[in-house]
Amino acid sequence: MYKAERTKNDMVNAVIELIEETGSSNISISQIAKKANVAVGLINYHYKSKQDLLVDAVKQYIENSIREENKSFLKKNVESKEMIVLSFQSYADFLAGHGEISKLYIKFCLEGCIKADSLKQAIEYYSPILKSINSNLNDDEIMIILNMISSTIQLSFLEADIIKENTSFNFFEKKQRNKMIADMINLIQI
Repeated sequence: MYKAERTKNDMVNAVIELIEETGSSNISISQIAKKANVAVGLINYHYKSKQDLLVDAVKQYIENSIREENKSFLKKNVESKEMIVLSFQSYADFLAGHGEISKLYIKFCLEGCIKADSLKQAIEYYSPILKSINSNLNDDEIMIILNMISSTIQLSFLEADIIKENTSFNFFEKKQRNKMIADMINLIQI
């Protein structure tokens, strides 16, 4: 790895560590520089703004996490429908366990700062699984199914406090979250 790549990697890792440590994206360039053991000027050289660095860090972290998670699920020996349920439950676990990073990723996708490559990854990953359940599904139907499931999970995560105030559902209770996902996938006629 070239020194410039290694330096950018250190900056990206510092951002993720600071977000995880503080539970907030309200971190300064000087905090990032100190954590990455680089000069502030070097951050400004590689990134136009702190926002650009945050976007890059969050995007890389999420996409690497998705890639690793998909690899681990491919090794499991379970039925296709169960694999979908387990995979989306794992996704919800990630959201619950990495709240601030997940909120930033969703926000950056909605703002257009991040081209949602994760959707492309999801389609590549889930398409063969969904087609093994129902060979009549076309790519548009697969995309709609994936959007329905992931959007519901994301909204349940983002609005967890409001939902908890108005219902008995608590997104941050794993058992309730897993049941919600399994029930939702069973309701969708795949």
